[in-house]
Amino acid sequence: MRRQALGLAARALEQRLNADTSDYAGPELPCSCGGPAKYHGRHEKTFESVLGPLRLGRAYYHCKPCQSGFCPRDRALGLGLFSLTPGVLRMTASTATLVSFEESSGLLHELAGVEVSAKQAERAAEALGAEIAKAEKNQVDKTGEVAPTMYLGMDGTGVPMRT
Repeated sequence: MRRQALGLAARALEQRLNADTSDYAGPELPCSCGGPAKYHGRHEKTFESVLGPLRLGRAYYHCKPCQSGFCPRDRALGLGLFSLTPGVLRMTASTATLVSFEESSGLLHELAGVEVSAKQAERAAEALGAEIAKAEKNQVDKTGEVAPTMYLGMDGTGVPMRT
């Protein structure tokens, strides 16, 4: 019943998002490289959400000079490179820090009914780790202070034993 209720909610959200075509911002948008990105129709993509898979149609813009494309709606909704919504990305990051990527994939399926492959979990965790490292480096660069590093070592050979 839970899966069916979430599926109904996913279809309702999908219909609402697909009915809204306000992500079309004209025949041309500026690309991050500075070149013009031209509108190339609506492209569909499936994203994994906490409700289940969502198939969304989005306005697609392609930049000829740098040969890259983007969908403004993806940026607005926080949909990254991994076809995962922000909620699923957070769940993936949480499980991937605790267990292997394969186990993380299984946990997400078992506990939340979310389909994330082991490879997606790995890519997402590594990208989030890189973002965290960059944010920490920026924080250090701003303050000029480096937090001290503490090393902890344990050796069980000298543990006193009693009968």
